[in-house]
Amino acid sequence: MAKGKKTGGRIAGTPNKVTREIREAAKALLETPAYQASLKKRLVSGKAPHMETLLHYYGYGKPKDTFDTPGIADLAAALSRKVVDELHPGPTKSPSV
Repeated sequence: MAKGKKTGGRIAGTPNKVTREIREAAKALLETPAYQASLKKRLVSGKAPHMETLLHYYGYGKPKDTFDTPGIADLAAALSRKVVDELHPGPTKSPSV
């Protein structure tokens, strides 16, 4: 393999065959009438196990995880001002020598 050069394997962006096969198998199971009837019973009784969530992720994709961090914008702005002040002192500041 040439240093820094990709010389083999899948072309970038080519879907992984195994992932596609697992996704198709999960969807096929989730879409059967027998499974859906069983699922309904378990959901109503509150007994749907974690594997069910995993199957849905495989079948339909996991929703993007997002979180909100209150005050992060204010913190970033304060940090930015401090860096700018340190790198470019104003007329009342003299650079340390």
